[in-house]
Amino acid sequence: MLDQPLPDNLSTFTEEMDEISARDKSIEWKLRGVISKVTYRLFSKYGNSKYAHEDDKEFSKQFNANFAEPLLESHLQLMFKRKTGFVGSKTLNFNIKFVTASTKLQKTMDKLKPFIENILYETIIPIMLITQKDATLFHEDPIEYIRKQLDFTETLFMPKNTVIDLL
Repeated sequence: MLDQPLPDNLSTFTEEMDEISARDKSIEWKLRGVISKVTYRLFSKYGNSKYAHEDDKEFSKQFNANFAEPLLESHLQLMFKRKTGFVGSKTLNFNIKFVTASTKLQKTMDKLKPFIENILYETIIPIMLITQKDATLFHEDPIEYIRKQLDFTETLFMPKNTVIDLL
């Protein structure tokens, strides 16, 4: 489901905040956000059989052997698509969380090593940069800008905070 193509009106690159907000609310991006969250949670729980519950050890080994790398590839693909196209905020957030969790396992880290420079320079640093919306809000209402940066409910699904964890 993560690898399925989307219509151009939902996948072309845009910097318009109203358009980004509208696309984030579309059912296609909401669904991808849910799928990204579920696969991240599965990987976090079963990706490393060392931390799995005794009853889940066998499933964890099978999950790691059969699904860890293909899921990582799907999440990386979406994360890299952000450079030239649109990726929903929630989807991007869980893609980054999946990559962060992947750095903790040797098997998936080996798969990530060739992409480290790409992840750093084409994903992490651009996401951390201040956007036009951030600059406008800071000039118009600096107190609101700071509140949004520190408010847990506002930052829960912000990719900017998630890339800091990855970095």
